[in-house]
Amino acid sequence: MYVMTQFQSHQLNSHIASAYPPQGFGARQSGWVDLLAAQQTINGSEWYKGSADALRRNLMELKDEARGVEPADDYVILSGSAMYNMDIARVVGYHRIKKADITICSHMVCANEAKVKGVIAADAVGRVHGFHEKPGEMVGDFVNEDNQATVNMGVYVFKRDAMLRLLEDDAGLPMDHIGHHMIPAALAGGARVFTYLHHGYWKDVSSLRDYYEANIALTSKSKAPIKFFELERAISAKKGKMLPPARLCGSVTVDESILGDGAILCDGCVSRRSIIGENVLVGTGSTIEESLLLGSRMWTSETQRAAAKARGDLIYGVGSNVHLKGCVVDENAYIGDGCIVRNDAGVMEADGSKDGYMIQEGIVVVLKNAVIPDGTVI
Repeated sequence: MYVMTQFQSHQLNSHIASAYPPQGFGARQSGWVDLLAAQQTINGSEWYKGSADALRRNLMELKDEARGVEPADDYVILSGSAMYNMDIARVVGYHRIKKADITICSHMVCANEAKVKGVIAADAVGRVHGFHEKPGEMVGDFVNEDNQATVNMGVYVFKRDAMLRLLEDDAGLPMDHIGHHMIPAALAGGARVFTYLHHGYWKDVSSLRDYYEANIALTSKSKAPIKFFELERAISAKKGKMLPPARLCGSVTVDESILGDGAILCDGCVSRRSIIGENVLVGTGSTIEESLLLGSRMWTSETQRAAAKARGDLIYGVGSNVHLKGCVVDENAYIGDGCIVRNDAGVMEADGSKDGYMIQEGIVVVLKNAVIPDGTVI
């Protein structure tokens, strides 16, 4: 598995490097996770111009020749900006049964939503005969009688020869994006392009609002789109050390919430439809509603917190008698006692970065390492 990273990628790069050991995994211990960050090479000095450009500029690595392993027959390409639950082996099986050069995973959405996505027209057996990236207006074969359209999920399977042929073509045509360039070029060249219709959950995460809503949806008791604790099989990151389980101190109300390892909720706390990240401390009597608290990198014991308090040091997390609603709190933030962060005024956009917060799409974001003084109201 290769992860292609670019803009402000240090935190993601660090996570992958520390979470996945260099030795192989899988049935034959032949799998790996590796980073392919944008860099200056003999093929180019610019950042990735798009998904296809990222593939093209890493073809030497993707060919597997340097690793001394058996070259891949097919490549699975996954979008980094969506949340979904899909059996990739089933998709690859479909791709091979169809003898496809390219398989595009797709999902049905309403026509209005489809206007800003890649739309697909296919026949009864799934062979694609039309593709239009972000059409703006929905017409013809792209809309069915229920006013729905089949859209590109950004998940593909490419036959090795087909992918290399498109990316190594010397015709001088632009080949920066898979949707804008590779798929139309493949169709124009007569390639066998099929679509695999995914009937499960899929959420495009391309804005702060999407990110917020996708995470909050995971807290639902009955309607969570992905139930992480019920997955039969999963590959998860291996942490360098084991954190203690989340701890509830005294009378605590937790309703439709997800608690990260090392989180501590003190007496009188309430958490409703929220995600409390790793190592987050929530003080006495505080209420967290429909909010994401992304966590802290450092776990502290009661003794360590008492010593820090005696020294006058900040203890990252949420103080006592705080009310948070509809917000995102980034890593290592300090929210003082008695603060209220719930955007009662309904402000849609605001730059409070000098005070440690931003408002975007109506969501208050408490910035990383921010210090929100006692009694602050946002």
